[in-house]
Amino acid sequence: MDARPLVRAIVGALLLLENSPSDELDPDVAVRGMEHIAQELLQLSIEDRREFSALLEEEAVRSEDPHYAEFLRALPFMVGMAE
Repeated sequence: MDARPLVRAIVGALLLLENSPSDELDPDVAVRGMEHIAQELLQLSIEDRREFSALLEEEAVRSEDPHYAEFLRALPFMVGMAE
């Protein structure tokens, strides 16, 4: 299975939750959503976490947007997956 589309979907959901204005999405709901995604990602095995992080890095390298690349590289730390 090619996991890149799944990784992009997760990143997209996190970005939506993080960047939605408070008049569009209640900040408490956004935080709970991000926490839930993080909890699910923490269920990955160490091997799968490494693969997820590697796919994030691949996406960061391909990105022409430095802010997006920075978000991708920070994501493992944000969700508590970084070793």
